[in-house]
Amino acid sequence: MKHPGFFEGVAFAVLAAVLGGVLHVTLSMLFPSWVALRLIIAALALAYLLYLLARSDSRIGRVTTITAWAAVAMAAWWLAPTPAVYLLSHL
Repeated sequence: MKHPGFFEGVAFAVLAAVLGGVLHVTLSMLFPSWVALRLIIAALALAYLLYLLARSDSRIGRVTTITAWAAVAMAAWWLAPTPAVYLLSHL
């Protein structure tokens, strides 16, 4: 069993938060703030999804899960009017 423990989850969350902050500062210089924020939200959501899939014992449905996430992420990119709605769609 490869179930993640509490401290492993906290460590991943802290790492993701720090990385998100660094990415926001960096990407805000290259893109408009709303684009940078949406890119960071999507990247962190994908990273967390991949983390959960890597820690899961189940081997069935991985491709379907990633495909469904990509479809919802693309739809949210085009349809979500505010960053809060976009963030909630990834949650």
